Amino acid sequence: MQESTRKFKVTADLTDASVGTIEVPLNIENLPSGLTAVATPQKITVKVGKKVKRDGMIVVPQVDQSQIDPKLQIDSVTVSNERVSVTTDQETLAKIDKVIALLPTSERITGNYSGSVPLQAIDRNGVVLPAVITPFDTTMKVTTKPVAPSSSTSNSTTSSSSETSSSTKATSSKTN
Repeated sequence: MQESTRKFKVTADLTDASVGTIEVPLNIENLPSGLTAVATPQKITVKVGKKVKRDGMIVVPQVDQSQIDPKLQIDSVTVSNERVSVTTDQETLAKIDKVIALLPTSERITGNYSGSVPLQAIDRNGVVLPAVITPFDTTMKVTTKPVAPSSSTSNSTTSSSSETSSSTKATSSKTN
């Protein structure tokens, strides 16, 4: 609990590692004298691959429709980094379908938005793959405009019931 006891670290030595899946023991270093410790688990399984890098991968911004206020529609979405570098192993790089800039699920678009969002490499099924993306985040700018009145008059019953639910959602989110 003291500052002097918090300087230890757990390491896995990959100096002699070769390509493939290997088991590596964990070591505890810089443990203060008089203290003993055991890492659990004592070994970890590590996949080692040949490091490769692909420059110029296009970033695709993604905003989930449920994060947008029903009274608004997105006019445009831009990212400050349109192309990025991805570093990973050969096998994983071959599986990457695209790099996405994903609006965090905690964000809700209630007007124009600008903020830092993480970048993720995903496969065709949307599964996030292990990769180092440079830069690791980007600034996303979302411009919005009111939903066109013509779309609400064509489905007046649906629109009024969705307006009722959206006002309920807005009320409940204001109280939280």
